[in-house]
Amino acid sequence: MPTPAKLPVKVESVIRHTDSVKTFILQPLKPCPRFKPGQFLHFALETYDPGGFWPESRVFSIANSPTRRGSLRITFAVKGKFTRRMYEEVKAGDTRWVKLPYGSFFFPDEAPEVVLVAGGTGITPFLSYLEHALDTGSKSRISLIYGVRSPEYFLFGPFLEECRRGLAGFRSRVFVEDGRPAGEGIEVTKGIISLDEMLKRPAGKAEALYFLSGPLAMIRGLRKILLEAGIAAEAIRVDEWE
Repeated sequence: MPTPAKLPVKVESVIRHTDSVKTFILQPLKPCPRFKPGQFLHFALETYDPGGFWPESRVFSIANSPTRRGSLRITFAVKGKFTRRMYEEVKAGDTRWVKLPYGSFFFPDEAPEVVLVAGGTGITPFLSYLEHALDTGSKSRISLIYGVRSPEYFLFGPFLEECRRGLAGFRSRVFVEDGRPAGEGIEVTKGIISLDEMLKRPAGKAEALYFLSGPLAMIRGLRKILLEAGIAAEAIRVDEWE
């Protein structure tokens, strides 16, 4: 595993999704270390002095594939003073600092079946995995179950359409709590995430690997459902990002 490196980055662009969610595209100004899909970085607002201490920072999943590490992408929701400052202060053209890689929320290079369950911005580590799957021609059967509070929080629709076109084994199901449409051609299920369909498995079929990312209460509830359905604990991987 590469030793984490501290890098200055230029903010290439800032994408505003909602009044509380943004994406930053960051261009490393030094060689970016290798990382694995699912890992995260530390993002600092203040300038880092190599002769001093690392400034206050927060952690964010790297939302792009290691095959495309010429830039780094993070998506975040405002959840406190630090992320409020990120939302309000960071502009395109700024230079900021990151350190990476960190984390052990890893995905298999190939597996018969992978189920990704995301709540809100918990989709970000799955973007890295899916982009990597596209770039490497993965043959895995991949299902994404993605739940959001309302349509404006449904992010990355065009990328998910790219996955539908480029990955033969990919399928997705979108849950919107208030049931409103999330975009043209996107089928929506009203309510919170349900795993009922995924747990209807033919006898003798190999067990899927389940990856859960999102709010802690969601993760704990879904993990309990999976365990009660007889899914082995080692087949459930969790990214507790809150």
